[in-house]
Amino acid sequence: MVRNYIVSHKEFCEYESDYSSVIWVGPIGGTKLTNDRGLGSIWQKNPSYCELTALHKIWQKRSKHDSQIGFSHYRRQLLLKKISNEERLIGHYTKTSIIPVDKIKEAGFFDLGVEELENLRNFDVVLPYEENIQSSVRDHYLSKHGSESWDLMIRVLEKKGELEAIERLVDEQNQSARWGNIFILKGSILEELCEWLFSIIEEIEREANRISGFDDLRIFGFLAERMTSVYFKILVPERGLKLLERPTLLIDYENQELWNRINAMGSNEQFWIWGAGAFGEKFLNGLKLMGFESRVSGFIDSKAYKSTESFLSLKVLTKECFFDTKMQLKETFVVVASSGWTQIAEELKLRGLVYSRDFYCLQGLS
Repeated sequence: MVRNYIVSHKEFCEYESDYSSVIWVGPIGGTKLTNDRGLGSIWQKNPSYCELTALHKIWQKRSKHDSQIGFSHYRRQLLLKKISNEERLIGHYTKTSIIPVDKIKEAGFFDLGVEELENLRNFDVVLPYEENIQSSVRDHYLSKHGSESWDLMIRVLEKKGELEAIERLVDEQNQSARWGNIFILKGSILEELCEWLFSIIEEIEREANRISGFDDLRIFGFLAERMTSVYFKILVPERGLKLLERPTLLIDYENQELWNRINAMGSNEQFWIWGAGAFGEKFLNGLKLMGFESRVSGFIDSKAYKSTESFLSLKVLTKECFFDTKMQLKETFVVVASSGWTQIAEELKLRGLVYSRDFYCLQGLS
């Protein structure tokens, strides 16, 4: 049977099912029955290991009756159920969809029948679709977390003779990755992954402890994402494993005001997404899954050079074109889906737009 574990470090709107249960980590874990603690656990390392303390516990204590183990996150889940709108998730960057938490149960995204669960047994590995990150894996990591922890990882991999993994990690042409440390694996493959991954992480930690002033919290979870992604890039073709790729749901707890606004829109009302990039695509994908795609007029993007550009089959306006034309037509509701939302919000305010009434910034997501 499939047993999916949802890792959480805080209270959330739980969506457990017959095949899923929550495993609690961090301080809250001490108050919950199912947690990452116990004999042989590494729960104290949660501040730097993140969800990996739960993975370690699952690996050490898994039941032999669970032929497949799913590992996921209260915010990130694989969309295992085949649904009618998913064929529209054909994007440039990602097949991840931002979905409001109240839609999860309402839409029955995690209500898998016996036949659907049985079908998963046909696969050795179930992984999220790869995401196009527009730069090498190495450059992407350095831009977000710096070089010190990356260099530590490479040195340890070299010491362990993991030359193919290093080659993939530093390859300038390798510009895709699978995020979130989420998967469903057959038991034997989970065993192999964890033996490999934790031996490396523990060695990186030992090396880091020798560096005076090293305090890069959470790096082990971030490094594990990159290493696990490369691990399966090598293992799946090498072993001829049966792989199933599924979209990721990025579950939104923070922006209920926005989703309420979109739900309340009339069928003729439309809005614009500011951000023709991966974040904007994830938001549009969520709208596609919920059947709201037709409400989007198009994208605004600061990097657009002309108003005839398009993204995901929707027109893209330069910000100048938007301010000069669309605002005058009162088509002014804007959803900012960009990492630069603070600067964009200030610019919108300077143009006379009012937050919540005329625009909204998606926050708390990545």
